[in-house]
Amino acid sequence: MKIDFFLLQIAILLLPGFLWAKIDIDFAKRRKSSENQFVIRAFVFGVFTYFIEFVIFKIFNQSFILMSETDKTTIINNRVLQELLWAIVIASISSIIWLYVKNYKLITRFLQTIRATNRYADEDVWDFVFNSDKMQYVHIKDYDKQIIYSGTIQAFSEVNDIRELFLLDVKTYDLAGIELYNAPYMYISLPIDSIVIEFPQYPDEQEE
Repeated sequence: MKIDFFLLQIAILLLPGFLWAKIDIDFAKRRKSSENQFVIRAFVFGVFTYFIEFVIFKIFNQSFILMSETDKTTIINNRVLQELLWAIVIASISSIIWLYVKNYKLITRFLQTIRATNRYADEDVWDFVFNSDKMQYVHIKDYDKQIIYSGTIQAFSEVNDIRELFLLDVKTYDLAGIELYNAPYMYISLPIDSIVIEFPQYPDEQEE
């Protein structure tokens, strides 16, 4: 029972890390993690959260207990509970900052800027291109159907065998360039090996 009691305390203290990891896996544009990877990331995020809290507490000359002796009837004391609540707040804020870092590839761009690497980390070219805020207006050529779709990207799928795109203000043409029809919204799903995408100038730039 003593071991179970201790493990329950540990599980409670790891809540900030699991919160951060859950936000990361739900909203960061990356491949889905396995259960083991999720647990490892939750542990790392949790440790980093408590490190940030420790630094903040030291700056304001506050004692940092984290985990202390408790009696057999108390899972966690009031002081540690207070630190846990602050850790949850810190993890929530840090996870949002982390989303900006991940989704805008800030670490990758920094390393590329200092010429430390020219790789795109764990993403493929599909992720790299569509995460770029410069790539929005596209021509999608479907040679099987002999159709060209032109529109603005609103959403795109993660890496898998089927590439999915959601477009706005779509114009369709045949391969000869003759306009067929328009649609305000369009969902497109194509196999990975049968899709060609061009990135022309924006329509208003072409008119200039």
